Amino acid sequence: YGTIDATLLFLILIGRHAAWTGRLDLFKELRSNIDAALAWMTDYGDVNGDGYLEYRRTSEQGLENQAWKDSKDAIVNVDGSLATPPIAPVEVQAYAYEAMTGMAELFRRAGERDRAERLSLDAADLRTRFNRDFWLDDKGCYALALQAGGKPAAVVSSNAGHVLWCGIADEAKARRVAECLTGESMFSGWGIRTLSANERRYNPMGYHLGTVWPHDNSLIAAGFRRYGYGQAAAQIFSGLLEAAL
Repeated sequence: YGTIDATLLFLILIGRHAAWTGRLDLFKELRSNIDAALAWMTDYGDVNGDGYLEYRRTSEQGLENQAWKDSKDAIVNVDGSLATPPIAPVEVQAYAYEAMTGMAELFRRAGERDRAERLSLDAADLRTRFNRDFWLDDKGCYALALQAGGKPAAVVSSNAGHVLWCGIADEAKARRVAECLTGESMFSGWGIRTLSANERRYNPMGYHLGTVWPHDNSLIAAGFRRYGYGQAAAQIFSGLLEAAL
């Protein structure tokens, strides 16, 4: 078993908890865990030293894919082939950005300004590189992942919506992503598909290759709201509600 994103989501949750409650109690109580999680991001999460968090299976019994789309055939290329490890999923880099910015705010509130400034600078650097390396201008969307050699898995997928949830997308790119994800090839009427119907490996019954996931759509809707696309968020909400009914 392996997971590339649980550590980042833990940090995001700590940051959200402090924002919701206005208190730093949990931040202080779990400080050693927070420090360990931040150290993991820099010391272990970047397998090949390219500045992005990626995974590569090291056990024959382990999962080949270790982000939320963890099925064997989840991360694909335009020609239908499987991505080559190490794999840096697009949403994982967004989670890293949100984790760093959230922790920077808490360190700032705790009076540790130097630590906060370092995290803010690292987050800003990641945002710049990310919007350069993951963007697919011809498709108006972010790539599903980067694979060995920095080559993008250049397919349109729901993962790009998580990028908006975390706020790492440039404004102009966020608008194009929202348009892409609510277009006919991605929005099924019941929610946003995990993979575009225009992609070679699209399968409406495929676990991560075309099905609609409520948690996935929830994060995308929140991302649309974050960037001010309320109508697009309502479109997702209405589709999920109608599916549930």
